[in-house]
Amino acid sequence: MGHAPSKPLPHRWQLAQFVTICVIWGLTWIPAKVAVEWIPASLLATLRGLGAGPILLTLHRCRGGSISIARKDLPKLVLVSLLTFSVTYGLLFWGVERVSSGLVALVHF
Repeated sequence: MGHAPSKPLPHRWQLAQFVTICVIWGLTWIPAKVAVEWIPASLLATLRGLGAGPILLTLHRCRGGSISIARKDLPKLVLVSLLTFSVTYGLLFWGVERVSSGLVALVHF
């Protein structure tokens, strides 16, 4: 029997991108831990989404993407957005108020 073909090793650029994402992801929990001392968790989750949304839409537009949503898809988009960001991150930041930021990063990862 022959050996199964091995997967190619990731290129250095892919590895650098992965490391960058891991570092940025890990470092975001430190400010979150500090922020929940002054801002309620649900408001912090909302502000995070409101801040990230325009940035991501701008990046998408700069890369030549279009932003068009069919009217029939709008209710589903709103529901998924509320559940994903408001509920998920609201509960996540609520947890940040109560446990160490390192544990939150591990549990959410």
